[in-house]
Amino acid sequence: MLKNLLIAMAVLLAAMCPQSQAFSMSREELADIQVVDASDFRYWNDGAESKRLLVEYVESVTDEENPSFIPEEERVAVFDLDGTILCETDPTSYNYMMFLYRILDDPDYKPLPEHRLFAIELERAMREGKFTRELGERKSEINGAIFRGMPITEYEDYVRSFMSRPAINFTGMTRGESFYLPMLEVVSYLVNNDFSVNVVSGTERQMTRVIVEGVLEIDPHNVIGGEYEYLVSGHVGSNDLYYVFKKDSDVIVRGDALAKNVGVNKVSSIMREIGRQPVLAFGNSSGDSSMLNYTLSNNKRKSLSFCVLADDPDRELGGENKARPMADKCKKYGWIPISMRNDFKTIYGKGVSRKDNKEKMWRPEHPERGQKRSAN
Repeated sequence: MLKNLLIAMAVLLAAMCPQSQAFSMSREELADIQVVDASDFRYWNDGAESKRLLVEYVESVTDEENPSFIPEEERVAVFDLDGTILCETDPTSYNYMMFLYRILDDPDYKPLPEHRLFAIELERAMREGKFTRELGERKSEINGAIFRGMPITEYEDYVRSFMSRPAINFTGMTRGESFYLPMLEVVSYLVNNDFSVNVVSGTERQMTRVIVEGVLEIDPHNVIGGEYEYLVSGHVGSNDLYYVFKKDSDVIVRGDALAKNVGVNKVSSIMREIGRQPVLAFGNSSGDSSMLNYTLSNNKRKSLSFCVLADDPDRELGGENKARPMADKCKKYGWIPISMRNDFKTIYGKGVSRKDNKEKMWRPEHPERGQKRSAN
């Protein structure tokens, strides 16, 4: 009797102990994911056609005896970020959520009234599925203003701080841990087979660099993203090209938005910064269509483009309605679909689950504040 009671108490204590809770892989653990050959994949379902085609491709283009062999210097692979290797449904992309947090919830920042009103309008539009291109353009402009003059090192720390916040539509995971494990395996597989892996994102470049640092085995110069000004603090407001950087006082600070890296702009930035046509491309949305098509267009080397479909409504916040338009484009353009529902054995790991919400959560920090402001 006493023995059974002690066992029951031990089980209860284990259940109450924080150490027993399941969590996602840490960023350090994510960085340890290594795939060298086909036998190393752990997070893909057996029989996944997309993985089979990728492995078949890599094995052929890295075999010097194969007619499809590609020299190392031409093995260029490009990946979109949000929705391709990083969660884009919590409830939207990382950069938009940090934008809303900065204006609506950051206790240490006082936004301009017009910026606050715009953020409320933007959040409402995204909640209701009424986002427009014009709202995106305005968001980029204001995003420059709300961080203008901030030293780059402070901005990077701000991004890291936001990464530590919980992924609000999932349990057991922070925003900075919300990488798709199967896609991290793909990145590792390509790096270990001597591909130059590049992230080509619509998210601002410096933010993207911080998000992937220490997780993806790529250098900062392999990150392409939206462009913002980099200014010398003592030179702000001056047109003097011969100004000399003061080593004891000047720092690099943030400026205004310069260019968005979406749509056909991704093709331009690839040529400008990489200088080679990719042989592999991975995306997930219409904003990646030009990049995926460019990779396949009149390529002198064997090439493939893959599209990640957000079709998993149980482990993720996807579904058929979200995935169908991109699935149709796969058929139209010859891209290879990657089904999150059917191809991924796990998405974030067994320690992470989607919260059972009827609707996506947006801003749990101060939900009542958002409601009051929206009513104004």
